[in-house]
Amino acid sequence: INKPWPMPPGTVHPAGKALIFDELRVHPAELTEAHILPFVPRAAEIDQAKEKRLQSLAAIIADCASIHAAATWILENEEWDFTAVYYDAIDHFSHGFMNFHPPKLKQVRQEKYDLYKGVVTGGYLFHDMMLSRLLQLAGEDATVILVSDHGFHSDHLRPRGVPKEPAGPAWQHRPYGIFVMKGPGIRKDERIYGAGLLDVAPTVLSLFGLPVGQDMDGRPLVQAFEKPFAPETVPSWEQVEGECGMHPPGLKSDPYAEHEAMEQLIALGYVEKPGKNAQEALDRTLNESNFYLARVYMQKKRYTLALPLLESLFAKKPDQVRYGFQLARCFQALGRLADCRRVVEAMLKTRKKKSPQFDLLRGTLALAEGKTLEALENLLKAEKADPRMPTLHQQIGSAYLKMGRILDAEKTFARALEIDPESPAAQHGMALTCMRKKVYKEAAMHALNAVGLMHQYPRAHYTLGLACAKMGDFERAAQALEVCLSMAPSFRAARKILARIYKLRLNKPDPSAAHARVLDDLRKRTPRPRTGTP
Repeated sequence: INKPWPMPPGTVHPAGKALIFDELRVHPAELTEAHILPFVPRAAEIDQAKEKRLQSLAAIIADCASIHAAATWILENEEWDFTAVYYDAIDHFSHGFMNFHPPKLKQVRQEKYDLYKGVVTGGYLFHDMMLSRLLQLAGEDATVILVSDHGFHSDHLRPRGVPKEPAGPAWQHRPYGIFVMKGPGIRKDERIYGAGLLDVAPTVLSLFGLPVGQDMDGRPLVQAFEKPFAPETVPSWEQVEGECGMHPPGLKSDPYAEHEAMEQLIALGYVEKPGKNAQEALDRTLNESNFYLARVYMQKKRYTLALPLLESLFAKKPDQVRYGFQLARCFQALGRLADCRRVVEAMLKTRKKKSPQFDLLRGTLALAEGKTLEALENLLKAEKADPRMPTLHQQIGSAYLKMGRILDAEKTFARALEIDPESPAAQHGMALTCMRKKVYKEAAMHALNAVGLMHQYPRAHYTLGLACAKMGDFERAAQALEVCLSMAPSFRAARKILARIYKLRLNKPDPSAAHARVLDDLRKRTPRPRTGTP
């Protein structure tokens, strides 16, 4: 508490305002019981010599209050066109206290639950109050965007434990964040499909009538605007001259600030505490960096970029099962099923203790290989050991569909949705089941749910197109199939059906002929995709 508290040089830009923001900071020692009790009403019962959670809570509150004080000062005292504020307190509240949030988890002791069960809710109320003040200062004519990069599991989906690995706490994250936008010219009460973090900056540029960099991975969310527009572009904003508030070239980082940032990441569990051997610590860091880069590529379906990273990691650390799991999944996604099986068998030889995840992986592989009975045997074995594993019931349902056991598939996908209603794969599985039952309206509803949860899901768009076509809604069928093909241009079945719809149902011979030409070219240039290709 009494340690020096200097603000590192370079923290504030322009530097002439550093003293103002230095005074606005809130130190944890400044907090009183009035600040702590709304989060932990029974704080007086805690022995702080043994229990450090109150100190952690005070640090989170003080840091958040400091950020808010700086933001509100700027809004009140500066001329501004654009203001961005980053609050990380909900992430810290949740990592530290989500396990105590209602409903109570079995492994949490009752006395700890009673003490800390209100912290996460208190954190959200705290942010609501701060948001109210920001909106008041911004005014009615301001466009406001509220965004988060992920959510948190707060119900029965909370993990029983956090893996002992760097970035293990990310297991507590729910993949879906939020994107909310309000202001003049913004559509009201509309759902924005397919929004991602990389789309925020291009959208902000479009709000100001500025072009989007062609080197940006994201895109403006034009569907959020009342008036449609085609965004202008420039090759790259990196090549545009002018002052943009960035640090000058060659600026040396402050070791004190680096140390504080590293300690915070260690405390959260995102990085390991370096041991005595600095080279080993560096190697571990590089391995983890490459592993999570590969995971990002996998999520974006850029499997060819993920593959060399995962192959190198597994070759260096064959005992790291998570490396092997991801490598096997990458091979399967690429249709290289023999390589996938080679990795699985290698893991089974070196792993003494077999987990249900191995049965799930073997079942998924056998399903891709067309060995449905073997797949079902492994998947049911995994279900017996751990019936709440993610993706398990989707795979069992897929096996039942391949076997023509429609009612069993329906029950299994319903079970998957009972566990996680926001699973796009389970929603799509239910859509496929409804298609087999010829209940096309329900199939379309589940397919819509799937693409609403994960827009980059070409097969779900394909199923939606089929369901709409079966209902006689050929315009919407064509729209869904066009979206599917924009994501998966070599999806032959989708292109064939779309060409027929344009020709026979919508009387549009030109697009029909165009799709027929592409389909013919695909047949000449590429073989049919192997089993297991996504």
